[in-house]
Amino acid sequence: MRATKWILPCLVVVMALALQPGWGTQIRCGRSVAISSSTTIPDDLAISGTNVTVDGTIKGDLLAVGSNVNTAAKVGQSALVAGSIVNISGTAAQNLRAAGSVVTISGKTAQNATLAGSSVTLTPMATVGRDLSAAGSVVSISGKVARDANLAGALVTINGQIGGNVAAYPGNLQVGPEAVIKGNLVYASANNASIAPGAKILGRVIHNPAPRMGHRGHGRFRRFLWVVGLIGAFIVGVLMLALCPQMTQTVVDLAKTSPWWSILIGLIVFIVTPAVIFALGITVVGIPLCLIVLAIYLILLYLSVIVAAMWLGRLIFSGSTTTSEYVKFLVGIVILWIAVAIPWLGYLVKFLALFLGLGAFSSVLYNARRSGTRPTVE
Repeated sequence: MRATKWILPCLVVVMALALQPGWGTQIRCGRSVAISSSTTIPDDLAISGTNVTVDGTIKGDLLAVGSNVNTAAKVGQSALVAGSIVNISGTAAQNLRAAGSVVTISGKTAQNATLAGSSVTLTPMATVGRDLSAAGSVVSISGKVARDANLAGALVTINGQIGGNVAAYPGNLQVGPEAVIKGNLVYASANNASIAPGAKILGRVIHNPAPRMGHRGHGRFRRFLWVVGLIGAFIVGVLMLALCPQMTQTVVDLAKTSPWWSILIGLIVFIVTPAVIFALGITVVGIPLCLIVLAIYLILLYLSVIVAAMWLGRLIFSGSTTTSEYVKFLVGIVILWIAVAIPWLGYLVKFLALFLGLGAFSSVLYNARRSGTRPTVE
């Protein structure tokens, strides 16, 4: 399965950091957690919190998860960083993988970098020693990439140095006057690229039609969407844990204590709700309510899979009382996303996960209404 190779390195790092604390991994958790510039971590570091700052030396791997993550650390191996706001100005001796709503890279990565978010920026100070893969709504590359760059986004801007080929899947592509592309520029878009007069493209410029989903030749584009979907789900889950922890924990607890009952309830809600929406939609006066119910239903469907990932993470770490909920969720969402991508089996896993989360959500909301209370978010 092609999609698996994108996330397996992440999974290896996560397992090494989170599942095997006996190997010497140091775990730091809290609301605001910081590693000072004078601190040296001799092994791996797993750190999570609302505000995370890592400025020391990490001789092993780094796993940093939080709402706001800032790291200027010197990482001796690979770094995996995720959060709402991510700023990385440090170095990684191996690979860097970062995801968030806003991701800004101004440090040095010795090998490969994989980046995803709503806004992804590689500043002029940033360097990638091998290949770069970046996906987001807005992707801006102004740094140096030693080899190839694979880019996807609504707006992709290249104004840095690419030592190899560029494969882009943009809505709009802009090549700035400072851009140097030593290989070919191949992009698939409905729009022509905007190439500034000063840009240097030593290879060919090839404009292909916009990619069609399901076409064999656009497997790389599908992988981008797969990774972006994973990153987006992770960001939403982090926000759920940070902004409404009590509500989220109540739903996950119910899914854990009554999984099969939750799946049954979820199946019923999954079937009945569209019928209710249709019944409201065929009446004129019921159309506004129909739209409201439809919006809530679609949101719950999306959040249900995230709840299932939290449940899976809880199940994996059932014997641990010190592991952060963010780390549990990260491991759960990665494993679930890989399972969902498996042909044929993935459909069963996806529906079971959806029914599990939907049933737990529905039960919590129903019980809150029946008791005359409302689910709290804090």
